[in-house]
Amino acid sequence: MGTAWIFTKLSTDDRVSKPTLNLPGRKRPGFDYPPMKLPSLFRLVGAAGVGVLVLAGAPALSAQTAASLKASGLAKMKEGSLDDAIVDFTSAIALNPNDPTLYSNRAVAKTGQTNYGGAVEDYGAVIKLRPGQANGYLLRGLANLYMGNIAGAGQDCSKAIELEPSDATYYLYRGLVRDCDNDQAEAITDYAKAMELGAKTAPLMANYAQIYRGLDLRKTGADASGDLGDYAAWTNPWTKAIAGYLSGKLTDAQFLASAGASAKEDKTRQREKAEAYYFTGRVHAQNGDTAGAKAAFSASYDLQYPGDIQRHLAQLEFEHLNAAH
Repeated sequence: MGTAWIFTKLSTDDRVSKPTLNLPGRKRPGFDYPPMKLPSLFRLVGAAGVGVLVLAGAPALSAQTAASLKASGLAKMKEGSLDDAIVDFTSAIALNPNDPTLYSNRAVAKTGQTNYGGAVEDYGAVIKLRPGQANGYLLRGLANLYMGNIAGAGQDCSKAIELEPSDATYYLYRGLVRDCDNDQAEAITDYAKAMELGAKTAPLMANYAQIYRGLDLRKTGADASGDLGDYAAWTNPWTKAIAGYLSGKLTDAQFLASAGASAKEDKTRQREKAEAYYFTGRVHAQNGDTAGAKAAFSASYDLQYPGDIQRHLAQLEFEHLNAAH
């Protein structure tokens, strides 16, 4: 079979750019890439790596070729070539516009380049194709959050909960979104629901929900010892270390040293180190050490991927301290 070719029109402002507290099990690349712009006008794309412009009416590429483009895009995204990955996903979408995974993968790549507006659009396409899938709303909600649309983020998380009301994940993330809006009362309610739902089916989600509820209780002046001190039965060593640190049983040095100590993968070690700096920042801010808190939040931000919700939380905490001092 001969090779067929397509061309894709790219606008001059189409920035190219992978949820996320980034809890374990959620995949992401481990690097941050500076924003880049695709060239304007047309880019030629071919299955064999050479582009030839053909006019309308040319034979469509096969579904197999679309799948090959998708696989190529995923490989390039893993390598960090996000601009080329965008081209492959866009070409695959032109061949198979009803495959929601293509839009989702392109959104992930755009998120990697902090093109959150583009990610919102692509996740919108996913939702249009799969309106009953809660995860599409969650991912669009996070992209909305990162571009400053907190109201839109909250609405998307609420829709995800409406579709899957028994999943602790969506309550946990809506709680984090509400924390970004300084609505600790509603966030505490969401964390409590995530703890309830996750107790048996998603204990890790329940652990994180309990940690964040404890931080919010402490922030509002309430007693947080029941949340931050009650972790003996937890099985995850990292969340136990977080709770131990927040309850005063570990020093800064001990806590930071424990980050990534039991992790088997580099990306997990990096995530845990980023979280360690974030929670260290929270404790230093609480104790009035503004300089130490800002340094910790900055370190956490630098280690996080653009699609991690905790990166956004670290940024907000840093900006809050700047504004207050």
